[in-house]
Amino acid sequence: MATAVIDSHQDPAAAGAATHAHGTEPQASWWWDYASMKAPLHDEMYYFKYTILSLAYFFAFSLAIHVLASKFARVYAEMDRAKQTVYRAYILSVVHAIVCVILATISMWYICGDGKTVFNSDECLNTPRYIHIWALLHTCGYFMTDFFFMYFVVGGDTALDYQTYAHHLVATATFYQTLYFMDFMVVFGVMLLFIEISTIFLSVRWLLFTHGQGETGAYKIN
Repeated sequence: MATAVIDSHQDPAAAGAATHAHGTEPQASWWWDYASMKAPLHDEMYYFKYTILSLAYFFAFSLAIHVLASKFARVYAEMDRAKQTVYRAYILSVVHAIVCVILATISMWYICGDGKTVFNSDECLNTPRYIHIWALLHTCGYFMTDFFFMYFVVGGDTALDYQTYAHHLVATATFYQTLYFMDFMVVFGVMLLFIEISTIFLSVRWLLFTHGQGETGAYKIN
């Protein structure tokens, strides 16, 4: 069986296309090489596997928060199940937002190499790479996890709750649709994830207030 070999001097995007043309997964030596490779068209099984991985990651993270907070945070231990779920959701939102900002920053300014960015290179803007797939599916996994906890566990029924449900469902569907077209919309979708930076401050502020730190400098800064 023939195996595609990636030349270390070959353009990452071309290397990615070559490996998938031979029906194999990219064998990049480093994370950066893999992330910068041009993503294949319509690799639904890859999207499915990465979605499952993202879901497993966030559910496992939520369980870890529950175990640790139950042991070390009295305020959490005294909450009912619904409030505990909301507490974990705020922590997960911070984790998700930090990863989003990092991936979006790399995608916009660094991943294309040779000084190219999405702001000065049409090629960079119009070339979906593996890092874009990871960023979008990471967010889809988070949105699905958050929707599950908020709708089925907390059972929120306020106008804000329904707005959140709609946001998660529409955003998830939109991100998956961009993967069908595999053009600048994928890259632009990742660029939009940078605005999640505001979530970090909002969620940290809620956590500080919940822990009785509403009068501290950290709370006021947030």
